[in-house]
Amino acid sequence: MLTLFNSFTVPDVPNVQIYRDDEKRHKFYMVSERASIARDDENRPIFTFILYARDLDRVASGDLEVERGYLQVTTRAGVSQEQEDKIRAHLKDKLADEQRRGWWFLNLPFAQTEPELGYPPIWLSGTVQFTAVTPSMVIYTAGSKEPSLIDSNLASFSADLNQDGAELFRQALEKGNVLAGVQYQLKFAARIPAIKIVIDGDRGEFYKEVKNYIHKRYESHHSRSIFGITYYSRSYVHEWDELSSITKFRDTFHNLTITVDDSSLPGAEQNAQKDDLEKMAFEIFQTNVLPTFFQPALQEVAKEVENPAAAIPVNTENTGRIHMEITRSQLVEKAANPSVQFSQAITPDEVKALTSYLDLSNTFFQELDVTVSANVNFAADPVYALKVFMDYDQQDEVRGIHVKKAKEFLFKTADQPGRFRQVMAKAADGAPKDRYRYWSEISYKDTGETIRVPATGATDTNERQLVISYRRLGFVKVNLLLGRMPDNVKAVQVAMKYPGYSGPSAQQTFELSPDKPAATFFTYTGKPGGAAASDPGPYRYQASFILADGQRMDLPEQSGQAENLSITDPFEQTMTTRFMAQADFSVVEKIEVNARYRDAAHDFSAEHHAEFTKNGEPSAWALGLRDPNKRDFVYDVLILYKNGARSDQNGKKGELGTSLACGEGAVDALEVSVIPSTTDWTKYKLVLAYLRYQDAANQIDEQINYTFRPEMQADQTWKVLLRNAQLRTYSYRLRYVGVNPADNHEVTWTPTEDPILVVP
Repeated sequence: MLTLFNSFTVPDVPNVQIYRDDEKRHKFYMVSERASIARDDENRPIFTFILYARDLDRVASGDLEVERGYLQVTTRAGVSQEQEDKIRAHLKDKLADEQRRGWWFLNLPFAQTEPELGYPPIWLSGTVQFTAVTPSMVIYTAGSKEPSLIDSNLASFSADLNQDGAELFRQALEKGNVLAGVQYQLKFAARIPAIKIVIDGDRGEFYKEVKNYIHKRYESHHSRSIFGITYYSRSYVHEWDELSSITKFRDTFHNLTITVDDSSLPGAEQNAQKDDLEKMAFEIFQTNVLPTFFQPALQEVAKEVENPAAAIPVNTENTGRIHMEITRSQLVEKAANPSVQFSQAITPDEVKALTSYLDLSNTFFQELDVTVSANVNFAADPVYALKVFMDYDQQDEVRGIHVKKAKEFLFKTADQPGRFRQVMAKAADGAPKDRYRYWSEISYKDTGETIRVPATGATDTNERQLVISYRRLGFVKVNLLLGRMPDNVKAVQVAMKYPGYSGPSAQQTFELSPDKPAATFFTYTGKPGGAAASDPGPYRYQASFILADGQRMDLPEQSGQAENLSITDPFEQTMTTRFMAQADFSVVEKIEVNARYRDAAHDFSAEHHAEFTKNGEPSAWALGLRDPNKRDFVYDVLILYKNGARSDQNGKKGELGTSLACGEGAVDALEVSVIPSTTDWTKYKLVLAYLRYQDAANQIDEQINYTFRPEMQADQTWKVLLRNAQLRTYSYRLRYVGVNPADNHEVTWTPTEDPILVVP
């Protein structure tokens, strides 16, 4: 898997960041900071600009525009072949040098010195924008809202320009000052080495620091331009120097700490790579944490500057503490934003060769120009090759000839589009015949099996951008990702199947664990899609959790259609039950407790054992629950006396989340009923009730909290065992979350002895 640790650039290729694999030391991944125009199999830019004069006989009355323009371009966010050759040569020398020095990256052994090079295996999300002229000059635009998210992320765009737009673009082309540009915003999955990154601090105080910092920067610049760029592009880490390194961040902000525990790395490497580890930790912090503080703060500062007299409501979401622990078992996001100006991606001679001038009032030949792309991940998926067969076969009724052309495209990478060009035949009325037919054939890597789509015949279309995707072919691909898991989950087995197809790939089982947190389900659905086909039907999946104590917990089968399926924590709530010894240990030798919890409906059970040798000794049992309402359990208490006698208390009933005295018994009990009877549920969507009982003399500190919603208003009962029958005072705090954030408020800690707590 791609690791963020120890990334670097290659001499003479400064705009490509190289990342390494944390399982194969000879495997590397490229992330380009520059976008470009894609090129066909003859190395010609896939770019077309047509400037045409309209047929004046067909122009509507009052329409003064004679000229129009048509623009079409395909872009990519990858490296050129020349750059890739330089990178490969450098990596080969780097691996040979590491072998000579005996230096092991992440303690990985040498498998080979020939580098394996590719792009990140998992692109999580992305957008791409192509801008040629101002929007008011564009009549119609179409293209990729999202890139392919495979290899170099191909994207295609086309636009019809009005007369001003066409002339602006033409003259800019001639003078070499093209206004067009491409901007990608991508995120890919990465993993960190065997370390732990801890981010901890006071959320509210850090939020105040951020707001004060933004105020000073805003006022010092006296301009909205930096602020505007920052807010919309999230590029504040590049605009503001104080956030450019972990050292400057620590000197500027003091209420949030970032620490790196690298104790699991080898000793020599641990010291040598300390700066690299902290740099990587700060990159993760920038992508995964900072936006959640800066985005609301930016918005609030803008409102305060525009209207200082307006009351800005307190941001209640930024209170309390933040505590995050990121380890190798978690996949983190890494952002990449490749961009390019048009004049950097294509030469003036290429522009000239690919620009056409047409007069629609006197035209005869028209060209069918089709770009063919394979939106297939050949590196990560079990696909060896994709063939696309295209066939143009039409009768020209004007010239009285038969126009026929066929071409076969073989794709082994998603990075190289194909191009099909043919002068079109005409119908009797002179209209061009732009329909052609195509069919595809996909070949598997290991088995050599081939699947023809469609099984017989061909698909008829007139598309100019023919993207052969999994959806069009009738395949389903699902990225399985392991989410954050509690310590008692060792692994998760996920059984995937696609109903309605009987092929061998339709049913597969994967095991996800902290060491292997990702997998891919890939299968044919049995029927092809199409250009306008609906999404394939849902797949079915069933997760089985392998617990650390050997249990296997099977969840019910579910359906899904998402391309990224995250397997999350199955336990909805964690309850802590405390057992406490109560006995005269001058005559009692030991007290043993054995507790058993069973949830048959969810195939889950747990046990707890504790031994006490002194009075008041506690033992906490923290248990994650599948069903938060299933809290009853049974426990046995064994009292062994110093004179050899014993007392068995078997089959006692308990409730998770309470405190239980074990031994010779408590002196009394405090029982509180919590009733949400008068809450205005049209005004509030959530009420949190916190209760606490403290008896410092007897080392008792019991806490519990309840959540009430419009659909969950059942009365709750809280029971605390007392060692001092006279001390019956407890405290409560209430927090109200309104439908309108302006109604948010809370009741601070309030002491009371009333056994009935009514939540108003």
